Amino acid sequence: MAQNSQPRSTIIFDALQESLICTNCTSISEELWVVLLQSPHLSVVRELRLTHCNLGDNAVIALVKNPYLRKPKKLDLSFNSFQEQATKAILEESVGLQNLIELQLDNTDAAILQRGNHFNHRPKPALF
Repeated sequence: MAQNSQPRSTIIFDALQESLICTNCTSISEELWVVLLQSPHLSVVRELRLTHCNLGDNAVIALVKNPYLRKPKKLDLSFNSFQEQATKAILEESVGLQNLIELQLDNTDAAILQRGNHFNHRPKPALF
């Protein structure tokens, strides 16, 4: 019996853990990603890991402009196909990423533009 060598797609939305994790979800179309990433259900999310999902510019822009997205501390968009337009939106136009502490963009055009594979988008808040 031959084994399938393709990675398995995984989607986990855990409201209690306040996380959305999607890996290898390349069968989801860009149009569907746009709809999903505009959802008001993302209002509870503190951690988003959307890796190897073939996210393009429209999906990433929908995510960063989502008015319900207010809590994320960690965002991982590594190994996706978005380009400069989405990168600018992440860095300049993000509505809901004010509390972001960690942004990972490994193996994306954004990582190349930032001259590194990992950087902190916002400084960590000072503890008094």
